[in-house]
Amino acid sequence: VSPVTIDEWDSLRNSGVYAVIDNVASELDVAEMDLADDMGDDLHSDGSGGGGGAINGLVDAIDDSTNTSTYGGISYSSTTDDPGQAIKANVDSTGGAFSLALVGSEFTNATVGPEKPDLIVTTPSIWDSFEARVQPAQRYVQDGRNFKDLADIGFQTLNYRGAAVVADSKVPSQVIWGINSKYFKFVTHRARDYVFRGWFPIHNQDAMTGQFLAATNLICQAPRLQFKVESVT
Repeated sequence: VSPVTIDEWDSLRNSGVYAVIDNVASELDVAEMDLADDMGDDLHSDGSGGGGGAINGLVDAIDDSTNTSTYGGISYSSTTDDPGQAIKANVDSTGGAFSLALVGSEFTNATVGPEKPDLIVTTPSIWDSFEARVQPAQRYVQDGRNFKDLADIGFQTLNYRGAAVVADSKVPSQVIWGINSKYFKFVTHRARDYVFRGWFPIHNQDAMTGQFLAATNLICQAPRLQFKVESVT
């Protein structure tokens, strides 16, 4: 939920032929951006925020029972002879100084046959370390290759083992996510597909309020094919 409140007096002052801005449109734009920003926070969280209304983010989906005991009703801590064990993601909680070998080890662990991570997301500072290591080989994602769409929307991308490497300021400090995007999807309820609920008057105030609503969640169908490296310096 992203609420937006309009002071009617402000709207009156920004109306008619002398209006400088469309006050209502401006407030709606801000509320929409706030909702997107909140979703960005949730994406890298465990779903406990927002009073329980946050999505189940990567902390839930890429885990080995350290942060989350179950995922999709299956226990992360199942015994080795239990089929549930296959959902455990590959997590290196020790980390250490950044190196391509450090990332490559977990990348290999998350690879099964032709299935391998195709997106690596990390902090801006760790992305800089990636760039320093791969720049001599010019491993930048080129036009016509996978993830050109990431470049089109503003992400600067590197190519590591065929995976696009991008920086996101929302990523927790010292963390690298390795994602096989084929097995991730957002599901959204058709009645709450980022809709604006409408305006309601506020009692005893010359103002009105409204809400943007979204009922969605992130689903990972194969945590086994994902990885996480923590404590990267």
